[in-house]
Amino acid sequence: MNVVSCDRRIARAAREDDLKRTINPEQGDMLRSLEQFGWSLRFVRRQGDGTSTAVVYDPDKKVLAIIEADGQLVENPRVPFRI
Repeated sequence: MNVVSCDRRIARAAREDDLKRTINPEQGDMLRSLEQFGWSLRFVRRQGDGTSTAVVYDPDKKVLAIIEADGQLVENPRVPFRI
């Protein structure tokens, strides 16, 4: 019997690397700072005008926050998220 397994950790790391390529340098700087405290990039929302909003996760508080295009962290966004 052949068993094919996929290590989800490897797939998640590859997906996160792909997402990191889509954010701008200001967002990348903020993300690197947050990663030192355990935060992780979850997804990136693209706006109609070409800007992007990076959505990050804080495992300590178990909440989502956003990094605006200018690199500013918004911990209490007024954007609803479906998880």
